[in-house]
Amino acid sequence: MTPIWDPERHAANAGTEIRFGRPADMSAAAVRLTRDRFYPVCAPGYQDGKVDFETGTLLDCGGVTGSWGAWFKSQGRMFERNHEINLASTYVIAMTAAVNGAGISMSHDTLAGGLLESGQLVKPSGHSAELLENYFLMPPPSHASTPATRAFLEWLEGELPPV
Repeated sequence: MTPIWDPERHAANAGTEIRFGRPADMSAAAVRLTRDRFYPVCAPGYQDGKVDFETGTLLDCGGVTGSWGAWFKSQGRMFERNHEINLASTYVIAMTAAVNGAGISMSHDTLAGGLLESGQLVKPSGHSAELLENYFLMPPPSHASTPATRAFLEWLEGELPPV
């Protein structure tokens, strides 16, 4: 489920729910699943491998704190290209564009990890910053505590590194 759909309206139908957001916006019962860092990513041959943040096409997902401005600020640098960022409604759009050589996308560990490992994306900078949002597991309502839900939660716990 993405933020463009109202998660509050659909959550009652879910057997289990994973939300992306800030800890302060989660219920006390939410379990943090990740502790990500954010950074730019691009296709290996973008700008012939000599990535320039001043001239490259910048891509991002709207509505998150791990933005281009925040990334530059975390380095003590000014960022003056806010009006030039191509904002997408989801990370899928921005990162797909980056994989296909259309620009440099801001991303984070959970989303970019596999694409970086496979070589489809590279980090054009060694700098990363702590992401304020993370993924959280919302405990399932008692009626959703089925064998399938419990099996999924056990599998998920085994797949994720400890936070």
